[in-house]
Amino acid sequence: MNIQDKCAEVYARVRNLKLTGLEVGIPWQTVYVHLESKGVKVIGDKARYSSASDRVGIIVELLFKKAVPFTIDNNESEFQSNIDFIIDKSTANVKVSRVHPVKRNNKGEIDTEK
Repeated sequence: MNIQDKCAEVYARVRNLKLTGLEVGIPWQTVYVHLESKGVKVIGDKARYSSASDRVGIIVELLFKKAVPFTIDNNESEFQSNIDFIIDKSTANVKVSRVHPVKRNNKGEIDTEK
């Protein structure tokens, strides 16, 4: 089995470039190149392998999808999609943010230094 086939086989199972690279023994960037040249769509599983802040974004996208069930979710078919959802002839990108606590210095004043 050649390296492209091995990458495709492992990626189909784990859906993560970094884990595929570790199992095959090559950098994840090289895995990506092999998958692309083989025609494998790289989607990834953000719900399992992303950061905590990305997972919050996923929750909000799921809430949007539940509120607008007739939408087309581009994240299901494309890795890091530029447009999250298509609704009829319109597009929607779902964003989420959180309030960051104010940092204070030893005197209790708001710390403006970064």
